[in-house]
Amino acid sequence: MKRPIAIFLFLLFSAAVHAQWLEGIGESFRKKPKFFFNFTQYNSFINRETANVSGIRAGLEFNEKARVAIGYSWLYSDIVDKIDVSKNDVSYQTNGQLKFNYVNTSFEYEVYSDYPWHISIPLVVGAGGAHYEYVDRFSKERTKTSNSTVVLFEPSVNVQYNIIDWVGISGGLGYRVALNASKEFKKNLNSPIYVIQLKFFFDEIYKELFPNGLKRKPKN
Repeated sequence: MKRPIAIFLFLLFSAAVHAQWLEGIGESFRKKPKFFFNFTQYNSFINRETANVSGIRAGLEFNEKARVAIGYSWLYSDIVDKIDVSKNDVSYQTNGQLKFNYVNTSFEYEVYSDYPWHISIPLVVGAGGAHYEYVDRFSKERTKTSNSTVVLFEPSVNVQYNIIDWVGISGGLGYRVALNASKEFKKNLNSPIYVIQLKFFFDEIYKELFPNGLKRKPKN
């Protein structure tokens, strides 16, 4: 499994450093940026179950092609796994609900644009923690395992089709790699990621509603 992942990452990085794209990135960063905010989500697999990761992201967009942002993401789906617990000199196995969240930084560049088609490459690096929550056999209280630090790398490729100026369909495919995690969590977090969603472009809606911007009427 590691070899296909390595090949995928190598090809993605080779494409990302294409000289023409580097020149385009430099030109984009010389343009005046504009602020953006959006909600994010993608699907992955944990213990052979579909797992949804949701989040929020805010940042700056340059020349409608390059984006840099910071965000916060968390596991939204209920993922339950068997865990081993040792307490009061007693060891037992029980069901534990996986919890993990992380802050992240991202860079995205649109490598192809021919309306209505757009192709971009987002690269996300995040750091956070993961643990399990379970019901203690003795106290009957909900208890947490110790938190494990995780560092994640998420390269992907996104394709977007604009149905109209302010509505589009977006699909993406990539891979989530746990760079720094315990063996148990690394097994659960290493996974393909994918997303298919309907997107609304609020800046285009604003332009439709207020073609001249929000201007105060002069007082008589």
